[in-house]
Amino acid sequence: MLVNRRMAEISEIMCGKVLMTYDEFSGMLERRSGWLEAKNIYRLPDGSAFRYAGEELVTVDGECFRAAYFYDVTELVRRKKEPETQNEELRRMSVQITAADIAVQLLRTASAGLVLMDIAVKNNVV
Repeated sequence: MLVNRRMAEISEIMCGKVLMTYDEFSGMLERRSGWLEAKNIYRLPDGSAFRYAGEELVTVDGECFRAAYFYDVTELVRRKKEPETQNEELRRMSVQITAADIAVQLLRTASAGLVLMDIAVKNNVV
């Protein structure tokens, strides 16, 4: 049984209804494999990310229950991806800088050649 409002909302988002049993919930997770972003991390359509954890609980009387938990990890996932995005941007900038350096070297070489030709023309060497 879902025990808080957010779990009920997640259930409704993921399968269109509030699930009441662990088996229903587990089955829904298996059918939503496209939402699986990493091991036990699900990306919901609203952009939020949740880590799923399940466990078996045993009471003092020996009665067994299965529990499912969803932890909001949206901010952690964003922070993990941030350096990856920054690294990609730095790689692009590095390629642009390298291309600009090559262009500057070519211009210097061409410019030096023009200066030499100008000097030769002025000195009537050519």
